[in-house]
Amino acid sequence: MSSLHRLRKEDVKPAVGRDIDAWCTRCKGELGHTISAMVGAEVVQVRCNTCGGTHRYRTAEPTPRKATSTRRKTRAKAKPSVDKLKKIFLKRLAEKDTSAAQDYSPRLNPKRGDVLRHTRFGLGIVERVAEGKAAVTFEVGEKLLVVGR
Repeated sequence: MSSLHRLRKEDVKPAVGRDIDAWCTRCKGELGHTISAMVGAEVVQVRCNTCGGTHRYRTAEPTPRKATSTRRKTRAKAKPSVDKLKKIFLKRLAEKDTSAAQDYSPRLNPKRGDVLRHTRFGLGIVERVAEGKAAVTFEVGEKLLVVGR
């Protein structure tokens, strides 16, 4: 056989249906693939001859990306800790008259600043009242309760 009949790998132009070496995302290695899609003279999609997976054409192992954000970095306000919020609540509750606390009921019509006694959450301070709902702060956090029904 003469050298005229032998084709070197570099001399073969890629075409749909021909084999090419590519990085397989499923097998995690550079293996033989079959070209399944091209845009102009550029290979864009291949099918792995080993696992049968179809993916974008990659010539080598992808490098790991850094976990950097493209968003503008802004200084976030530090949220107060749970213990600090609990202390603030207990201080506010100590300033209120807890003996006049009303037992919670969905029929109750509380006003902002009223103290409620809930069977599950204990004593709480009404923060907001709107459209049949009241935001009440308890020791465990803020809860939305049905009122005025």
